[in-house]
Amino acid sequence: MRPVVRVVGLGPGDADLLTQRSLELLRESPLVRLRTRIHPRPTSHRRLSYDDWYERADSFDELYEAIATDLIGLARAAPGGEVLYCVPGSPIVAERTVELLRASSEITLIWRAGRVRDRRGLRALGRDPMTSGLRILDALDSSEPLRGPGPLLILQTYSREVLAIVADRVPEDLVVTVLHHLGLADQVIVEMPARELVNFDSVDHLTSVWIEGLRTAGAAIDDLVDFMRRLRRECPWDQEQTHASLTRTPPRRVLRGTRRTREFRATRG
Repeated sequence: MRPVVRVVGLGPGDADLLTQRSLELLRESPLVRLRTRIHPRPTSHRRLSYDDWYERADSFDELYEAIATDLIGLARAAPGGEVLYCVPGSPIVAERTVELLRASSEITLIWRAGRVRDRRGLRALGRDPMTSGLRILDALDSSEPLRGPGPLLILQTYSREVLAIVADRVPEDLVVTVLHHLGLADQVIVEMPARELVNFDSVDHLTSVWIEGLRTAGAAIDDLVDFMRRLRRECPWDQEQTHASLTRTPPRRVLRGTRRTREFRATRG
């Protein structure tokens, strides 16, 4: 029988949002790992977490691969062949480690979905995610400009550095909404121009960004712009070009017969 990694979503923080089974697993599981202790659930602070790994990893891809590998190793070595892995929010929303575990053939993955932590924010904003065509994005999945139309809910914006990445992906004057500690006593919902996102000092793992709308030139033009940006980034020839190098003087034989050329020659006698 394959070892088991059981994943529980801790939701936005309130114990009453967890199922009875999830609470039982948190109390009774002998081997538990948290992706992070930065979460309002008080029980999470009594468990081992991967917080220190964030400082040692050179990239998020490396970090998430290492966490998934460690969890698989723990499940293999556990006397009962099982480890409980706890993540903020829901394990099926913006959780790269869970995606890696799901792709592994070495374990059986079982998860219990928790509430997405920003559902209360949607209620506070008066938006229905289904009728509004909401898209949920991971702030770290790319550095390319965001595409419209919207609305967009951007998760994993847990530091000023990540907020700076989001700000660089949209027009600097675009008004965005910061959702912080939703449903808690210190809840903050504030609008600001994208260029000011880096000034939100209270940012942490319970912060996200809402973008109501994003006007772009359209899908086809966006594809073309992305392709040109990729050429400038990856193609050595394109990187050397300037406006001057791409300008070609029309062949002289074409100019000889033009009216402008004939008039010029007439003035020269």
